[in-house]
Amino acid sequence: MGMTTRDAEAGAESARIESGMDDRRPGIGVSAGGEALSPRLLSLSSAVAMPPPPPHRPPSVSVSSVSSSRSSSIDPRNARFPYCIVWTPLPIIAWFIPFIGHLGICESNGVILDFAGPYFVSKDRFAFGRTARYVRLDPDLVSVRTGGLPWNEAIQDGVLEFQDRMYNLFTCNCHSFVATCLNRMAYRGSVRWNIVDLVFLVVFKGRWVNAGAVLKTLLPWFVLMAIGLYFGRWMFLVAWVGFSAALLGWFLCGTYLCRGLIVPSP
Repeated sequence: MGMTTRDAEAGAESARIESGMDDRRPGIGVSAGGEALSPRLLSLSSAVAMPPPPPHRPPSVSVSSVSSSRSSSIDPRNARFPYCIVWTPLPIIAWFIPFIGHLGICESNGVILDFAGPYFVSKDRFAFGRTARYVRLDPDLVSVRTGGLPWNEAIQDGVLEFQDRMYNLFTCNCHSFVATCLNRMAYRGSVRWNIVDLVFLVVFKGRWVNAGAVLKTLLPWFVLMAIGLYFGRWMFLVAWVGFSAALLGWFLCGTYLCRGLIVPSP
């Protein structure tokens, strides 16, 4: 027997009711009462349902990156010598005694500071020309634990002191400024750095910037010595040795015997 019209209508009504019940189940876009959610409420419900993102963590600094920042490269072309003592020959005086020169000390970024005249400490403008020799120091040997200042702070402390000092080639000069900075940081655990220490440090441990710096320093001395020995012979040699010995003797006696005469006093 075929299905009657009433049975067909009853089946369609039943399917419609079941479909409506499925649409009224709570879910995304439909509330528990069967009403559709607005787009704003839908976005809020989605944001609440999503798990929070993991907290942002800054990149860690490795030991190698710290050490590499301390060992910044030396750049003679741009006059940058991080953690260095720098030296250049003094005009005329270095023609007679080539190890006599002008000294400066550099900050961690390589900028040169030097005691260039009365009450004046120059920054990033090295007096008497470009650097000819340099000595690289180790910032890890700064004795902060024993009372020394950090590298840059020690230099700044030296600047403040020598901005109030009169310049004197024989008693308070550029070497005095550098030695004072090393004493402020207690470099190598010592607060007794002096002029003589720095002279020997540059002579025996200083590195030449390039071949041109060697010629700039030694060529005038060789020429002067050749001319003097040719015309003056042994008399010139005696005069040269006497002058060099007197100058060296002054700084040795003024540093170690007459304490307080030459700055800084050990």
